[in-house]
Amino acid sequence: MILKFDHISFSCEKGFAQSVPFAAGYELQFREQALKNISCKDPFFKVPHSEHDIYMYEKPQNLPVEITAYDTCFPGADSMTVEDRSIIMYSPHPEKTSEFLSLFGLKKTEGTGEDLVLEGRFALGGVTFGVRKADAVEWRLDKTGWSSVGFLSSNVQKELEKVQAAGYEVTWAEELEVNHRRMNIGFCKGPFGEIVEIISLQRSKENSGAVD
Repeated sequence: MILKFDHISFSCEKGFAQSVPFAAGYELQFREQALKNISCKDPFFKVPHSEHDIYMYEKPQNLPVEITAYDTCFPGADSMTVEDRSIIMYSPHPEKTSEFLSLFGLKKTEGTGEDLVLEGRFALGGVTFGVRKADAVEWRLDKTGWSSVGFLSSNVQKELEKVQAAGYEVTWAEELEVNHRRMNIGFCKGPFGEIVEIISLQRSKENSGAVD
């Protein structure tokens, strides 16, 4: 089950990670350097990457932003933009992208055709989603700019199975430790390459180390 929206990712080269402009009020929560790249990310790279850096920024009632820095990033057509507290995904067919996003608890509430507004069946913390028509869209984790969105789930594997059963591509789940917390991570690919990261936190060792 999807529990909440977790973050939006912005990819860049390592030399620019700490110079990405932010609105006033964002604060660095933690950073991880030379973090290994789990293999389930490989299908979304243009070239292989063995590791990356993470800078996690947050602001109350706003978008949690993860800056993901690689040795090399590449230019490409925008896949998303951020407008105030709204994430706008670009899509050649917004209705189809909306159907994909509905698997993660997002429901279309306004708009038809070329400009849709979606709300969550869970607390988004003041964040809204939208889908806007654009013919040229490119999704990659190592493309400079906004690259993916992440959701927190009670069980990554069950989430991946649900998305796969709906006819979309998914990766396998892998374990990773970030900011002293062990988690399971997997990725889903939408009809036009949209990248959604699914995360579930593992219980502490004294509580069996498993996720319900």
